[in-house]
Amino acid sequence: MNNALISTSVGLDIGSNTVSCTQLHRDAHGKIHMQHDKSFPVRLSEGLVPGGVLKPEAIARALDAIEKIARKFDYRTSHSRAVATAVLRMTSTPDAFTGPAKAILGTPVEIIDAAEEARYTAIGAVFDLPARDDWAILDIGGQSTELSCHGAGGAWESVSMPLGVVGLTERFFSSDMPSREEQEAARDSVRTLLQAHMAPSLTGQLVCVGGTPTTLSKLVHRMERWDREKVHGSPVSLAQTQKWLDISSAVDVKTRIEKFGMKPGRADIFPAGVLILDEMLQYLGKDSFTVSANGLRVGLALTLLDN
Repeated sequence: MNNALISTSVGLDIGSNTVSCTQLHRDAHGKIHMQHDKSFPVRLSEGLVPGGVLKPEAIARALDAIEKIARKFDYRTSHSRAVATAVLRMTSTPDAFTGPAKAILGTPVEIIDAAEEARYTAIGAVFDLPARDDWAILDIGGQSTELSCHGAGGAWESVSMPLGVVGLTERFFSSDMPSREEQEAARDSVRTLLQAHMAPSLTGQLVCVGGTPTTLSKLVHRMERWDREKVHGSPVSLAQTQKWLDISSAVDVKTRIEKFGMKPGRADIFPAGVLILDEMLQYLGKDSFTVSANGLRVGLALTLLDN
């Protein structure tokens, strides 16, 4: 296919907690711009265990988001790709979602494996960040977490773990305000997974993707409203991460929404996400990270433009 013929692309990421979509446009000078970007908290993996069944109400929320995306992004007339990740890898009934979603979108929803997910996420994460060859990309999702680094020849190499903010919250936290005992039990679980999947150090600059780091950036940098330009590429320290773990764990979901401006679909799982970040930074020997407002959806759209 001739590159010049593709000027607009759409990437759709159906995740365990969020459905996200972006539309990119390449102008006559070859520069790529983000035209639209939207995320919907749907909690598709609500209550899901490996081999389990998707809840009808969770499917309904996700399909409603798909409907909105299909209208806003003019999905059927764009060069587009829709993928699903850990949630549909986990369930025994993926067709319960992929069938209706295909009917709405007009194209299939692909269930990609963890390695492919990590590669596209890494490509998207560094878009519009300064060029360097030592980025390491951490993507904390609802049910899985991926870490990707540049390997030999510059290709992305990744590791995936069954660790996510939804799963950790549902497994360990019995209330809005997790106790110290619950947090320690969650930490033990995170540490066990890290030790089983990762080396205990990391060279290069860590970039974090997903709702937890972008929400944390908004809080740390005292933004009254979401500002993509300020979030993307912003720094967050380990000390700031630990501070907001303590603050968010000490208040209920209503307070997180009303006082701190968190989104309803993020507020209840935020402490678990920050706890994972805290443990990950300490384990990898990092005292800070860079936030990316991009991710899998952007990586998909970029690769379509480069087809």
